[in-house]
Amino acid sequence: MANETTVAANGAMTMTFYKMEARDFLRANTVLSKHGTQDKIDSNKGQTLDTWRPNVLSAVTTPFSEGIGPASATVLTGTTFQALLQQYGAYAKPTDMLELTGRDKKLANYQKIFRYQMALSADTLSYNELMNNAAQFYCGSQRAATWDGTKVMDGMEVRRLRRQLAAYNVPTHDDIRRYRLTVHPDVMFDLYNEDKAGGIMDLHRYVEGGPERLEASDVKNAWGFHIDESTVINYANGTINGQSAYQNVASGGGCLLNIDLSGAPLKLYYVAPDVVNQANPLGTTGVLGWKLTAAFKYIGSDGPRAYIANSAVSEKS
Repeated sequence: MANETTVAANGAMTMTFYKMEARDFLRANTVLSKHGTQDKIDSNKGQTLDTWRPNVLSAVTTPFSEGIGPASATVLTGTTFQALLQQYGAYAKPTDMLELTGRDKKLANYQKIFRYQMALSADTLSYNELMNNAAQFYCGSQRAATWDGTKVMDGMEVRRLRRQLAAYNVPTHDDIRRYRLTVHPDVMFDLYNEDKAGGIMDLHRYVEGGPERLEASDVKNAWGFHIDESTVINYANGTINGQSAYQNVASGGGCLLNIDLSGAPLKLYYVAPDVVNQANPLGTTGVLGWKLTAAFKYIGSDGPRAYIANSAVSEKS
């Protein structure tokens, strides 16, 4: 991919604006990447993203006498997790009509297409990492061998997921103080119809400033979960026992090590066309593209910190 350059009619200020706009879009429209720790990394700090997780301390059951402290100091231990930063990107080769016909409008259109691709790529990479490593959870207390594709995701199943996470003392996500649950819109259909006691709440009614203040994926807060929906979730794992199933993602804090996309190393490229063929000057192409440097690694090896919840839908779209 070509290096980033600017030209006189498309200066550094314009490129900086496009970068900031693309990064803001990326942060707001990624759903599954937010299951991670969202650590940041500064420029020129190497290619490794790492985090340290303290080990859980056991209960104190031995009393000590008045006026005398504990007999010995507590030894604090923990585990370091690392993920290697990788680069992802794409580029297009528009003709030099980009130079002749309103560059700004065409650049904006290309940038819009690319930023959707960036968000889709980041979420798909996060989903694949979780799919390959998270513990499996089957609605209706089924197993892979007994899965019949009739068990839907309802309020009872979401509460079971919460108990599963709580049983392992999995912490909630610090930014929302809840667990996260990301489901496909078809699965959300059944949750919208949940009418049992303690059922689901319409999040959009209670947001100051109206629904437009929410990110596109925000749907509900219910049963100790912040619930999002994403079309990235699909039949990514194929079928189970010959039946289709949606693999929804439920997680607690610290299940995925990835970079905070609001500060991710991001480049948008625009390289002006150069005339290299005098016989066909209008056929010369330039380069327009993007490059994202990020890491995606599951770090729930000390116990299930995320579940892939396999469910059916009662009414497919």
